[in-house]
Amino acid sequence: MTADEPRNPGDNERFRHLAENLPQIVFIADENGVVNYINQRWQEFFGVPPERVIEDLSWTTFIHPDDLDEALERWLTAMETGEPYYDEYRFLSKDGNYRWFLSRALPQRDSEGRIVAWHGTATDIHDLHEVQQALAEREADLARRLAELRAIYDGVSVGLCQFDRSLISMRRWPGSTAYRSRIISAAHPGKSFPSSLIASSGFCGRC
Repeated sequence: MTADEPRNPGDNERFRHLAENLPQIVFIADENGVVNYINQRWQEFFGVPPERVIEDLSWTTFIHPDDLDEALERWLTAMETGEPYYDEYRFLSKDGNYRWFLSRALPQRDSEGRIVAWHGTATDIHDLHEVQQALAEREADLARRLAELRAIYDGVSVGLCQFDRSLISMRRWPGSTAYRSRIISAAHPGKSFPSSLIASSGFCGRC
């Protein structure tokens, strides 16, 4: 299971018991970032014994090609700076499908502050990632629809304002009152309105 057991022999059994019973993939790397321990969750997900991956350093071949460069860059940056490692990428499972994982690792330091190992986990977050992506797509679609409705509303408002201005201008010729009366009657059949209201009527309060 490991080429290098945790550095405190008295804690090996406790560590192995904890690591092998966690739902996440658990891994340990040396101070240079070379992985030397992976728990059995790796084989359950990838169908490959962790010993083989440790021996040939092939764990990166399971990362999606589109995510690989950034994943390696972040890992190497963590090794150089000593900052905690954090990344999300897709792993190829044994059934041939890619799933999103969240990978984290923290450095273990000796009494003088030097990094002697890295302890990390890889957690399957695919379902959560899919939900977040679906929500983002729905929000984008809603924003697009609202923008379309706003454009339609603005266009209708402009048209009404122009129509109302043309009606107001009709007051300058003799037949305008009668024409407004016909429009208002058509809009409100069966109702009668005072002539003073018809003469001053307008359709767009914003104009």
